[in-house]
Amino acid sequence: MIWIVLTATIWRGGEYSWNGEIFYIPCRTEIQIENKEKHKKEILTMCSVTYYSDFTGTWNGKEMENINGKIKIPQKLKRHLDYPIEKVLIQPAHSNQWKDGIKTKIYRYNLDTLIINKEYTLGGEICEIIDRIPMIQARIK
Repeated sequence: MIWIVLTATIWRGGEYSWNGEIFYIPCRTEIQIENKEKHKKEILTMCSVTYYSDFTGTWNGKEMENINGKIKIPQKLKRHLDYPIEKVLIQPAHSNQWKDGIKTKIYRYNLDTLIINKEYTLGGEICEIIDRIPMIQARIK
């Protein structure tokens, strides 16, 4: 029985490639947590769109403040955040482009182009936690 489990784990097909776990974790996502008291990577199941949040906020030059809308956070990450969520850091959404075997990120906008004290409507998913503030990989709507 053990041999069957080990063989199935090691030789699973390309659609279930080896991810360092004995059991396959669907929609495996790593969230980096950089709080004063804790620095770690949290591995969780976070399928696309499940935790997609639409919200508005005012850009202060560093983060979005006065958040309106519900920021969806996986239960496993809630203990690493301060509530209520009044501000979020944003990371521009990007796509990956391969050129000559080198992967580069193409960002949809530059944070330097955002206007201070202007309200923006955004949508995105949590990608990191820094000092108990969620970082959202966001698109401007």
